[in-house]
Amino acid sequence: MRKGYLISSLVNIAFLIGLILPCPFNGNKAKAASYKSNIQSYEALTTPKIIHPSWIKGNEYKNFDIILNPKQPGKFLHQATSVNTPGSLQFKHYLTANKIGTYYGQPLRILIKWNHYLNQHHLKCSWFKNRMVLKVSGRVRSIDKVFNIRLQKAIYHNNPVRFGTLFVKLS
Repeated sequence: MRKGYLISSLVNIAFLIGLILPCPFNGNKAKAASYKSNIQSYEALTTPKIIHPSWIKGNEYKNFDIILNPKQPGKFLHQATSVNTPGSLQFKHYLTANKIGTYYGQPLRILIKWNHYLNQHHLKCSWFKNRMVLKVSGRVRSIDKVFNIRLQKAIYHNNPVRFGTLFVKLS
């Protein structure tokens, strides 16, 4: 076992030396990288690949979230900052998801109304414990009909949008 480890270590070291030093046997000489090649390699590393959305059929199932506003946004923001501010009396007295739902989330009657409305249009709905995020799933044609959008032609800043999730700003 020790002999195998020694051989694999020597092979790894020889490989690394081959990468670092130019090989004198093939006649190629080492060159400094040009400014243009540096820019091209930097652009290749930092430029995201363009992902073209695939065609969506009307009977496909998609999932998305609906984000509801908190009951008292000012108090919610104050609670969040005081919990994270050293020296505050509330520092590190974090709220659980159930407590956030109780104090700042939407009332259950509103969530039940959302659920009833979405179920009427063949969309399944459930919500998180914080009572501010609804999880909705259903067929594309039902989503198009309820929210008056076309997922086939959804765009954001002139770019088509259809990836793992859907973000729609309702006005």
